[in-house]
Amino acid sequence: MCGKRWKKKINNRKSKKNIQIYFFDIEDNVTFNLHKHFDTIAKLIDERMEQHPGAVLVNCICGISRSATVVIAYLIKQCNLTLQTSMKEVYHVRPHICPNASFIRQLIQYEYDVFGKNSMSYEDCRKILFMD
Repeated sequence: MCGKRWKKKINNRKSKKNIQIYFFDIEDNVTFNLHKHFDTIAKLIDERMEQHPGAVLVNCICGISRSATVVIAYLIKQCNLTLQTSMKEVYHVRPHICPNASFIRQLIQYEYDVFGKNSMSYEDCRKILFMD
């Protein structure tokens, strides 16, 4: 079930803080439409950041494609950073990122949706990721 999501609340008894886990069933393939989840996920991250600054973990199996794409989309939407700046920032702290080709195209479209223009092309994105 692509795109299925659920929410789970955990009470961490040691720190007496609530941990909320949001699960999005996102496939790492070129046919998956992650773009449709960007706004929802960005809003969830932003809400948690307001409640608990610095306490959000975005995770996927390898931390290379899906989570990187989601964090880049978050930076575009909530921090008003261009795709170029967002991608460079994420790459700087996690140089192993490598969003799949479709996710890169979806990020380019998302940047256009948010700002009405693009800061870089698909080829420019690949240059950042592969240091061509």
